[in-house]
Amino acid sequence: MESAHRLGESFPVGGEPLMFRVGAIFVVVCMVLIAASAGAVLYLLVGLRAQESMIIAISILTGLAIYNATSTRQRDRANLGAQIADLSRGTADLARQVAEVGRRAAALEEQGDKIVAAADAQARSATEAVTTELGELSTLVRQLAETVAVHELKFGTIQNQMHARLDVQTR
Repeated sequence: MESAHRLGESFPVGGEPLMFRVGAIFVVVCMVLIAASAGAVLYLLVGLRAQESMIIAISILTGLAIYNATSTRQRDRANLGAQIADLSRGTADLARQVAEVGRRAAALEEQGDKIVAAADAQARSATEAVTTELGELSTLVRQLAETVAVHELKFGTIQNQMHARLDVQTR
């Protein structure tokens, strides 16, 4: 599949390179010259009548046109086969690339899952240590609160005893 723009070719609206059109026109002109020359030879050298020579010349031109059309069609079929083969290779290459991208995406997902699992384990271990420390601190705060309550009771009873002694002495 040659889609490259080559030197000396221009692409008209139909998309067909101009050189191919000039080539086709040249082939048609040559076929007409060959048929006319054959008719002239038959008329001038062989001595056939003009109508007979013209019919044979037209028959030769028709034969050449059919041969040209057939050979052009076979060449186009060969080109079409090559284009289909190129497309098939391109499709296979594209499928291979898509499979490779899918494989890479799956590997990245797996790697991402491993990273998430590692981060989760690391976060759990970090929070586990903090949770243990908080548990110990809550135990210490509870013990401190109990100790403060006991001391407050002792101070309250001592103050009550001192107030009672002062009341007894002042009376």
